[in-house]
Amino acid sequence: MLMRILDAEWRYPDEEHWVSWDPGDRIDAVAAELARRVATTPTGAAHLHRSIVAVNRSALTKGNTVGQSALWIPDPGTGEVRGVVEVSVSAFTHPRQATPEAFVARNWRRDYGGWRVRITERAAEVFECQAGRGVVETIVGRLRGERTVQAYSSFFVFPHDGTPEAVQLAFNTVHLDQLVELTTLGRSITDSLEITTGPAT
Repeated sequence: MLMRILDAEWRYPDEEHWVSWDPGDRIDAVAAELARRVATTPTGAAHLHRSIVAVNRSALTKGNTVGQSALWIPDPGTGEVRGVVEVSVSAFTHPRQATPEAFVARNWRRDYGGWRVRITERAAEVFECQAGRGVVETIVGRLRGERTVQAYSSFFVFPHDGTPEAVQLAFNTVHLDQLVELTTLGRSITDSLEITTGPAT
């Protein structure tokens, strides 16, 4: 019987510094409401509103794979986004592929965009949380021809029962000085993760 992930729930720490939503076409009203809820100044609200719209637009280009987007706003006064999160579910063709060790071995050979992406730093670490065993993969790099360097900390959690899927929480930031804090927040969020699995229908 084929098993799959039916549901996943998690919590963002310090919720007054986070906004989250399910990506969709009708984002303007959602963005306005989220910006009003979190930002404490009109300038901050306008800045945050634009960021939500831009991140939503990016999520929609990824073929409906992003189930939830979220933004980290440490300073609600400025509304400046210091981190982006995209949550999705990854499926594997064989249960043997759905383990942290197999994931690390496979991704270590991956070229991440070939000539288009220059990777300057990369690390992976296996961990355990209440929802299963996981991998946190950290990558720092930039698109060739661009000056902006971006950092990613992606958490992949494989359910304890061997379901051949994983919940992915991909954190990214252009503020490299806050990568360590963002990764720490990512681990806290991943530790709160609860995964429900069941037969595929």
